[in-house]
Amino acid sequence: VTAKAFELPPVFGIALLAVTSSPGGAYSNWWCSLFNADLALSVAMTTCSTMVSIFFTPLNLFLWTYCTYGRFPQLDWWKLFLSIGLALLAIPTGIALGYVCPRHRPKFNVLGNVAGLCLIVMSLFVSSRDDPLWDKDARFYVGVATPCL
Repeated sequence: VTAKAFELPPVFGIALLAVTSSPGGAYSNWWCSLFNADLALSVAMTTCSTMVSIFFTPLNLFLWTYCTYGRFPQLDWWKLFLSIGLALLAIPTGIALGYVCPRHRPKFNVLGNVAGLCLIVMSLFVSSRDDPLWDKDARFYVGVATPCL
C-alpha cells in the first residue's frame, strides 16, 4: 500500500516490500537485548516467524509485487532461501554457545549489540554511496518511515 500510495519506483518499492514482509525479529531481539526487555520471548517469537517465513516471505514478495507493479518479481530466489536459512541457523548457534559457555553470555551480549550498531552504521554508508540518502525526494522518506509507524 505504501509503495503504491507514494508511487515509489520499483527499486525502492520492491525493497520496501521485502523488508516489511520479512520477519523483523533480529531487529526486535537487538532492541530487547539493548533495553533488557523479555529477550527469551522475543527470540521465541523470532524463531516461529522465521520458520514460517521460509514459505511466506517468497509468497508475500510474489503476490505483493504483482499486485503493486503488475509484474512478477525478478529475484534470485536461491539467495532469498539461503538468507532465511542462515537466520534460522543463528538461533540454535546462539543457544548452544550460551549453554556451553554460560560465563561468557554477557560478553556475547555486548558483542552482539556492538555488531548491530556497526551493521546499521555500515549499511547507512554503503547505501548512500551511489545515490546519497540526503538527495531523495520527500516521498521517499515518508514512504520508508510509514511502515515503522
